[in-house]
Amino acid sequence: MRACCWRMERAAVERRDRQALLCREPTFYLHVLIDEVALHRVMGSHELMAAQLVHLFAVAARDNVTIQVIPFETGAYGLHFAGLTLLRYPEPDEPLSVYIEEHTGTKVVEDVKDGEGLAAAWDYAARLALDPEQSVKRIEEVRVTRHAV
Repeated sequence: MRACCWRMERAAVERRDRQALLCREPTFYLHVLIDEVALHRVMGSHELMAAQLVHLFAVAARDNVTIQVIPFETGAYGLHFAGLTLLRYPEPDEPLSVYIEEHTGTKVVEDVKDGEGLAAAWDYAARLALDPEQSVKRIEEVRVTRHAV
């Protein structure tokens, strides 16, 4: 198997494993920021994109999931890379865990100051994003207008 295919398959398995965490006890809470461009960019086909947006719509209805869309009109907001994962634990003595998704895989951010800086940038982007209710409406609007089949 070619290296790029192996990496893509490994990344898909990691994402499925993370999604499974939302259904187990104790409950995990997920807060997602999605740049609106990701809702419009066709990956695969319009049918696939429509199914993905329906999935987001369904997941957003869960009590332990918050989805916010960062709208086009926000402009530049500081977080412009493949993906950022922040793990904040309820125990006060647990440090923040930060991961960046890159083309070659997931990178752990080990420097505490770098992690705190990325967390501050994430918090800033969350303040610029649509609220959860508006975000769900935007997801549905994009599904209907851009990816209707």
